[in-house]
Amino acid sequence: MTKRRNGYNLRTMTKLKIWCENNTDAVQSLIKELGCHEKSFMRYKSGSRIPEPDSMRLIYAFTDGEVDPNSFYDLPELSRSKSKGTGKRKSAAAH
Repeated sequence: MTKRRNGYNLRTMTKLKIWCENNTDAVQSLIKELGCHEKSFMRYKSGSRIPEPDSMRLIYAFTDGEVDPNSFYDLPELSRSKSKGTGKRKSAAAH
């Protein structure tokens, strides 16, 4: 479920929130690693604030990829039909 705020679609259950619930012992270490206030982190977790790129990289590394930069955006699910091809690009040498 999403809601709109300041032009962004916000998810009510973010991947960061789920990660925090499953890794309660590591949350304070992540906040310390980010060097941010707990209030800022809570906004990241709720989806009401999108971290800066450097913070996204730290979150991605700290969570072993469970929370990636795309986790902070409401992107549509992609489905590939057979008519759209395999998505593989031909190399320049093959032309």
